Amino acid sequence: MSGDWTGRSAADVRSRGEYPRGVAEPGSLPLIDARVGDREREAVRRELARQFAEGRIEAHEFEERMGEVLRASTAGHLAVALRGLPGSAVRVLTAPARERSVAVVRGVDRAAMRTHTAVFTGVNGGAVALWAAAGAGTPWPVALLLPTGALLAGHVAVRRRVRRMAARRR
Repeated sequence: MSGDWTGRSAADVRSRGEYPRGVAEPGSLPLIDARVGDREREAVRRELARQFAEGRIEAHEFEERMGEVLRASTAGHLAVALRGLPGSAVRVLTAPARERSVAVVRGVDRAAMRTHTAVFTGVNGGAVALWAAAGAGTPWPVALLLPTGALLAGHVAVRRRVRRMAARRR
């Protein structure tokens, strides 16, 4: 396998069969021709260092692969630097997409929590205001406060549990 990527497209490398098995196959990594920057190269450098520390690659191979990373211009080129290492290519090269997905999910979660809290406050505040305006007789808003409060508390509990589970997966 050649580490010289000058003037070579990912399609050319793919046609020569230089991609790691499972990564070069159509559809296995949709952005194989996507340009990469320092952030992606750094992620691959860290992965190679981890694999070297675990004894999966030797010093001369580590240096060769690091050179490939420095010359890489596409995600496919980075995948070649991770060839033969268990799960590395897909995990490292899809990390930016996963991070964006996590950010979107967190944003939706925050919006849902704000909406739930606002609805709880508005509905129950309105019920208490009506009760007070009607002369504050039998405390009927309690029949609304208890179930909606339980739903809000459940939302908070589930939210915390999901966050803890996500933190453990990192």
